[in-house]
Amino acid sequence: MRRIVTLKERRQLYHLYEQELPLREIADHMGFSERQIRYELGRGFTGQRNEYGRPAYDPVLAHRDYHAKSFRKG
Repeated sequence: MRRIVTLKERRQLYHLYEQELPLREIADHMGFSERQIRYELGRGFTGQRNEYGRPAYDPVLAHRDYHAKSFRKG
C-alpha cells in the first residue's frame, strides 16, 4: 500500500535528487519504492531541467498537485 508523501519528505527527496543519487538509492534511503519516487518526481516536474540535465523537481509544486488532485477526488 502506498503511503502519502509529506512536504518534509518531498523536501528531503529534492535534496537527495539534487545530489544526483540514483533513484533506487533515494527510494531505499526514504523507505519508498522506486516506482513511488518516480511518480513523485513526475508530480513535481517543473517543465525544466536542473543544472545536471535531470528534469527539475519542485517539492512545493508536488505538494500542491497532490492536494489539488485529492480535493477533486472527494
